[in-house]
Amino acid sequence: MRASHGIRLPLLVLLVVIAAAQGCTWGSKNGVPWWGSKKEKEEAAANLEKYGPVAFKRVEIIKMEGKYAAEGGPQEKQKVADDLARSIQTEQDPLVRMEMVRTLATIPNESAASVLYNGMKDPDPEVRIAVCKAWGDRAAIAAKAGGGTTPQTSETDAAARLLSEALAGDTNEDVRLAAARALGKVRNDPRAVGALGIALKDQNPALQFRAVASLKEVSGRDFGNDVGKWQQYVDSVVPPSQQPKAIAGRPQDTK
Repeated sequence: MRASHGIRLPLLVLLVVIAAAQGCTWGSKNGVPWWGSKKEKEEAAANLEKYGPVAFKRVEIIKMEGKYAAEGGPQEKQKVADDLARSIQTEQDPLVRMEMVRTLATIPNESAASVLYNGMKDPDPEVRIAVCKAWGDRAAIAAKAGGGTTPQTSETDAAARLLSEALAGDTNEDVRLAAARALGKVRNDPRAVGALGIALKDQNPALQFRAVASLKEVSGRDFGNDVGKWQQYVDSVVPPSQQPKAIAGRPQDTK
């Protein structure tokens, strides 16, 4: 049902709520509501401490937009994706950008995918970690829709390629771990297997362990924690001559 002036009721409600969150403290103390359950109050207080009062308001607005997109149809999802795509270009707070990435991860359209594509270049490693998880989540959703295998789409292709590049070339070890973890969600793509082979050869035991766990996911096999046997499996799927190599001289984080 549409409102009398042509604007849909859910959108009208969202705009009113956003306006209240941006410019009004009615019913709250520094953004922590006096109404709601004890858990909701504690979560709001924790987020306020984490983000600070200004960023906290922006994060709450983004969460509202995410809920609006989740409950709406393609038009609503497109509106939210376009809005966040514009906002993230000028957003200075990495914690807010992380929340934008989390919201866009759940929106299955090209606008959201484009932001997540560029997010791999974000100067803050925590944002890049969130982007890695987002691509893994999108691949997992595709696998579920495909009955356990990941159908080859533009987005799953991007997930395999971008996560492989992050694992091979990011300077931050936590980002590389996040990429290895997310690659475990990319089924039916030899590039994921080949990229995880990079981690098997890495001197970081945590990265090796993560690669084994992800290879168990993508292959459905279990060679325990025997790195040698897992390397043999990788070689059987992707010939050594075609396996990606770790990139030397990775660019450093700007933070």
